[in-house]
Amino acid sequence: FLTVRLDGKDIDAYITEGYLPGNIFSGAKGKIVRVLYTCTEEQHKALNRAQMERDLYDAFGAFWVAGIEPEQVTIGTNKDELSEKTDPEKNLVSYLKEKGIPDTA
Repeated sequence: FLTVRLDGKDIDAYITEGYLPGNIFSGAKGKIVRVLYTCTEEQHKALNRAQMERDLYDAFGAFWVAGIEPEQVTIGTNKDELSEKTDPEKNLVSYLKEKGIPDTA
C-alpha cells in the first residue's frame, strides 16, 4: 500500500503540464495507491482526477488506485475583508462590481 501526499505546487504542475512527480510515484508499481492532496479551491476544480488515475495505472503501473482525495482545500477569500467599519450596502455594491453586474440605480 502506498499513500502519496501532494501539495499545491505538485497539483499546479499536473494541471498545467500533465506532470506527476516520478520520484514520488516511483514505488507505485504493483501497489494499491492512495493520493491525498492539498490545494486551492481553483486547483481542486481544475484537477482532472480521472486522468490522474489513468496516469497512475498507465505510467506508474499501480495495481489499484484506492482514491484521489483532497486532504485540505484552501478557499480563497475576498480581497477586501469585511470589517465593522463597512456597512452591508457598501459590501453589496463592492460584491456586485466584483461580479461585473452593472449599477442600475
